[in-house]
Amino acid sequence: MKKNSISFYVLIISIMTFITLFAIVVTNSYNNLMTPVNSAQSNSLGKPIDLDLKLNVIDVIESRK
Repeated sequence: MKKNSISFYVLIISIMTFITLFAIVVTNSYNNLMTPVNSAQSNSLGKPIDLDLKLNVIDVIESRK
C-alpha cells in the first residue's frame, strides 16, 4: 500500500503560511505603534524647554522702562 504524502506537504505548507502571516501581522502592528512615537520625538514641540533665566536679558528688559 502506498502512503499518501500529499497531506504531509499540505500540513507543512499551511504551517509555514501561518508563521509567515503571523510575522507580517506582528511587523505591521509594531510599525503602526512606533511611527507616531518616532514622529513625536522628532517634533520640535516635544523638546524640553530651557528654564534657566539669563540675567542679562532680564536687565535689558528692566532698563527699557
